[in-house]
Amino acid sequence: MVFHFLFSCAFIFLTVSGQATDVARLAVSKQVLNEYIFQGKELTILYTIYNLHSSRPARDVELFDSYSDTEFIQIHGSKSARWPHISAGTNVTHAVVFLPQAAGTYNFTSATITYNLGDPSKTILHYSSAPGHVIIYPLKEYNRRFATHTMEWIGFAMLVTPCLLIPYMLWRSSAS
Repeated sequence: MVFHFLFSCAFIFLTVSGQATDVARLAVSKQVLNEYIFQGKELTILYTIYNLHSSRPARDVELFDSYSDTEFIQIHGSKSARWPHISAGTNVTHAVVFLPQAAGTYNFTSATITYNLGDPSKTILHYSSAPGHVIIYPLKEYNRRFATHTMEWIGFAMLVTPCLLIPYMLWRSSAS
């Protein structure tokens, strides 16, 4: 009985793996390229689609992703892309640039990818990796971290100047 079960499992595994090597397989990565994301500053998202098969191309590949129009303004690129084919063993990339409109936590979900294997009736659906929850910082935080702080340095110089100038003038007058 155990032998029959193991034989059945091995047969199913070999059948499925034999079919899996006969079709193109796509791996899809979705990455947020910014280390920090700030409200009102550009946010770049990169999609990379890999064809893992060694000899079969993927045909009619379509990428679709969705974002709220109230939370993001699309600056460059498109939420959807289409390629007539992706050759075996190669990859393609697609980038989209947004402006986040609101600060807070945002959940980036998976993109949807569809492709077929030459026969339009056999469409395969895949999902990309999901970056997950990211923090979108307010613009005030951006200014605090990355601004030149010119006004602060001018104020510091004005406060330090009397502390240095008065003792210097006293020393200079006593030395002469």
